[in-house]
Amino acid sequence: MKNQFGPLAPGDNYFVPFNAIVGNDYGNATANPAESPPNQADTGIAIGHAFLGNVINGVATFIAAAAYDTTIHAPSIADALSDGNFSIIVSSAGYSPTLNPAGLPAERSGGMTLYSNSTPPTSLGEVTMPTYSSGHSVTMRATAAANLLKDVMQWYSKFPN
Repeated sequence: MKNQFGPLAPGDNYFVPFNAIVGNDYGNATANPAESPPNQADTGIAIGHAFLGNVINGVATFIAAAAYDTTIHAPSIADALSDGNFSIIVSSAGYSPTLNPAGLPAERSGGMTLYSNSTPPTSLGEVTMPTYSSGHSVTMRATAAANLLKDVMQWYSKFPN
């Protein structure tokens, strides 16, 4: 590894089992960012609200879902947005491995739909979430990196905002 990536810097952490916070909820924030733990006011609920606002207002969004990611399980973002903390904006969010807003190759399809509070719920927007056979740093694996580049180029050609 040293020949491939160079010497480890003091802040590098390749040993996830020794990372005491890897299993913690993102941000551990409350509904009021001012009440969040120190240095956490810009995470959790506040980021969720900003994210939803962007998607609902038409900002094309691409989230890489890495199959072996120990930092974030991208498909669970939909569950996090459906937990009630965001009910003022959306009723729920749903992830589907077959949703393909950008028309990417089927083996890497995946996406999330945000649903309104209306009856019946309607779609407020979709997020492109293709899956790659990699860890958190998708670009570290040659095949995944090449696929990511192709997918982003195709996605951007369809959603050039």
